[in-house]
Amino acid sequence: MKHLPPEDWPDELTIGPVEHIPIIDEDDPRFEAERSAWSSARASAQALHSVEDLLDGVADDDWRVRFESIDRLVARWRKDSRTPLAVMRVAEHDPVWQVRARAMSRLHEFDPHLIRRVLLRGLSDSNEEVRSSARYGLDQLPGDS
Repeated sequence: MKHLPPEDWPDELTIGPVEHIPIIDEDDPRFEAERSAWSSARASAQALHSVEDLLDGVADDDWRVRFESIDRLVARWRKDSRTPLAVMRVAEHDPVWQVRARAMSRLHEFDPHLIRRVLLRGLSDSNEEVRSSARYGLDQLPGDS
């Protein structure tokens, strides 16, 4: 949105200490392309069912498909030995912080001995959301984190 002149930016509101919350109407044409991209990514991820399909989904060229595929992979194929390895790889190496954060937030669902180091490394990620997801994951682990 910063590429638009200020008068074309969405209106904002403040709730307590949280400032600059954009107010976006459903029919706002400025967000049509983004909504369309997310809709397409969700449809693509929803079509993935097998573990192989979902592993391909978390490696897709479209970051939104990767983002949407993480939850589906973990929910459907948590017990497959390839799943935690794929989620750990995405959590540490995906170029898009939103995807890394989503992966970090699901790591606690796997063997703590396997994923603890990845969560600890996530505490030093360049993005605050990823670091927050790593802290959340560590808080979910049994024992001393």
